[in-house]
Amino acid sequence: MGESPDNPTRQSLDQFRERLQAQQAEVAEMFASLGSDLDQLIDQFARIPQAVASQPVPAVAPAPVAAPQSSPFDFLRDSNNQGGPDLQALILGPELTANVSLDGQRQQLMDDLTSGSAAALTLCGAIMLFRGANQERMPQLLKDIGEAWYAWSPNSAEGEDDLRDELCGWLQRKCTEAGVPNSIELVRPGDRYDVKRHHARQPGVEVTEVAGWVVLRDNGKVYTKAAVSVK
Repeated sequence: MGESPDNPTRQSLDQFRERLQAQQAEVAEMFASLGSDLDQLIDQFARIPQAVASQPVPAVAPAPVAAPQSSPFDFLRDSNNQGGPDLQALILGPELTANVSLDGQRQQLMDDLTSGSAAALTLCGAIMLFRGANQERMPQLLKDIGEAWYAWSPNSAEGEDDLRDELCGWLQRKCTEAGVPNSIELVRPGDRYDVKRHHARQPGVEVTEVAGWVVLRDNGKVYTKAAVSVK
């Protein structure tokens, strides 16, 4: 006995087939679209090397050349890149710059100063302070200048030194003019260590290195001791 065309079971089966066919068509269309997109993507990747090759290569800027190192005291140099006579007169004053035979030593001090030497800066600063000091400050500045001198010129204690002797004479004259009775006593390597005149960090009997000079009172007694090394 055959089924009626209006049988519900047959209708459900036909509807299922129709939905399945529609889904198959959608899947086929999706894969077809995906294939087209994939082909385009592959084609774009293939074009990358050509695009890169066609781009101009940017020029590489040369490495910057380092500027020459400068000193904080470059402004003190003259047009010849030296601490010239004007700078000497400014720091040392007219009396210490009057002796032309000391030009070489004074110029060395100025060169060290404009190069940033701490020892030269300390010595020049102490001299300038002394030039403007009152009576009360002069004795202590005598000691400071002595220690600054030997920090800048440590080997000068071993013998005669024209600039040091000129400096000591000038300091003595300025003290006398100001009514300050203190005086300077030089120390030499080889001197016998005197605890009343010398100051050393370690015990010993003979001076080996000098780092200052003795400042005396008007009665010859010690005002400040000279810093020394001993053995």
